Amino acid sequence: MYNLNSIPIVKYDNFLKSKHITWSSVGGRVEDYPQYDFGDSIICNFDERFNLIFSFRYYDNKIYLVLKFKPKDYKLNINDSVNFLFENDTLLNYTISNEPYKGGVYYESDGSKSTFVNYFETLIQISMSDLEIFSTYKLCNYALNLKSYKLIGGNRENGAFWHAGRNYNSNDPIKSKAVFQEALRLFASTFIDVINQEVPDYIETTISSTDETCYVYLMHDLKTNFYKIGISNSPSYREKTLQSEKPTIILMRCKRFPKRKIAEILEKTLHSTYSNKRIRGEWFSLDTEDTNDISQILND
Repeated sequence: MYNLNSIPIVKYDNFLKSKHITWSSVGGRVEDYPQYDFGDSIICNFDERFNLIFSFRYYDNKIYLVLKFKPKDYKLNINDSVNFLFENDTLLNYTISNEPYKGGVYYESDGSKSTFVNYFETLIQISMSDLEIFSTYKLCNYALNLKSYKLIGGNRENGAFWHAGRNYNSNDPIKSKAVFQEALRLFASTFIDVINQEVPDYIETTISSTDETCYVYLMHDLKTNFYKIGISNSPSYREKTLQSEKPTIILMRCKRFPKRKIAEILEKTLHSTYSNKRIRGEWFSLDTEDTNDISQILND
């Protein structure tokens, strides 16, 4: 069992008259100099193009997602965005609206010499509801969408890894991704606990992404002839992510709802109605009459 604990730093800001929550360690990471090795952040690379370095922060009575980057790898700019896709098909999308600033320095060595290099970061305000998504569901994938895509340098590795310093190392990408997913989930859960303890009168000041438009969809795997009944706030994006693994999956129908909770009610009703035809998870073996009925519901 790995130590995946995250250790918070709580300080009171006399100017803002509020508490400031940062981290001395995240996910049990062990580093010689954590302040120079992103010890307060999650580091992962199971996107095909970009490593992702991020953390959570409480500042000025708001919850923030903190995106960090090394300029030699890539640069984040205003209007760039990041997507997080979770196991329940929730897609959280955040757009950068503030110019990144120098966040600190990191330690870099090429074998012959070592030096300190500036890194940059930007804050994106998120809601408690979004944070609860991070704490409840496994992160399946993420994507950085850069308007001016240009890699400056750095190495790219395909597959997944959870960078935890000496605390955890594995050449098994499946095992490593599972550890990363649990580390992130526990990190978000710890953050919620710290906020509840340190800021008991916390009041939400932003609209949750989970309150946005949500869809119930029907997908068809042309190879197996199975059907997927699910929900997503971007079914076309979900179709593309599934097609990256199985190109034979197509989106047949989807219906828009103003609130995710409403979509969840219909999804659960359909899952219950066809429970005797469930293959696994959200996949069902449906006949023509079944798919016609569902299509009619999603067309109304």
